[in-house]
Amino acid sequence: MNIIINTEPFPLAIIENLYTKEEHDIMFKEMLFLNNNSNKFQEGKETVAAKDDKDKILNNTKGAFIDEIYAKREFSDILTINRKTFKEGIPLVQKHSDYWYFKNMTTTKDHTLVSHYKGSGEFYRAHFDYTYVTAVSWFFKEPKNFTGGNIRFTDYNIEIPVSNTITVMFPGVVKHEVTETKVIKGVSPGPTTGRYVMAQLCTIGG
Repeated sequence: MNIIINTEPFPLAIIENLYTKEEHDIMFKEMLFLNNNSNKFQEGKETVAAKDDKDKILNNTKGAFIDEIYAKREFSDILTINRKTFKEGIPLVQKHSDYWYFKNMTTTKDHTLVSHYKGSGEFYRAHFDYTYVTAVSWFFKEPKNFTGGNIRFTDYNIEIPVSNTITVMFPGVVKHEVTETKVIKGVSPGPTTGRYVMAQLCTIGG
């Protein structure tokens, strides 16, 4: 694993290869199954998407809180494998940083939201999460069949390109958005086009 840590202008950690290729492929396979075969993904308004101060929905994607689908975490490969965020990811960040925010980055509760940006103009407008830390990982077929989908921190004009190999960690209170996703010319949007995003929304307390 490789890691990049920034403390200014806000706490930001980028971990490369937190998940092995095999783990990544296993989770991606489950995402495709839940979205296409089991039809578990719902519209943004059903997953309690972020809203602005006028109660307007800020995203137009489909997704699901994986924790709500399974009676037990161990039934899901996604929920089993993504424990690496806490067992390896956060400890790695703490080991390589003296910054107080990262040193105290411990959580006792998290929810996993998986969203599908299939490439027909999906977006997630600028918003913030009610989390101590948000961890974001991407999943898509190579070669990439879409454009856009980067995460951008709007108050600082910092943009991180979408990648199959990185996990990004940052305080949820930092405003962020997802740039519009479109499939490349000649590709029809569907369950395997675009990319899936796994957001682990981590809070402190019960």
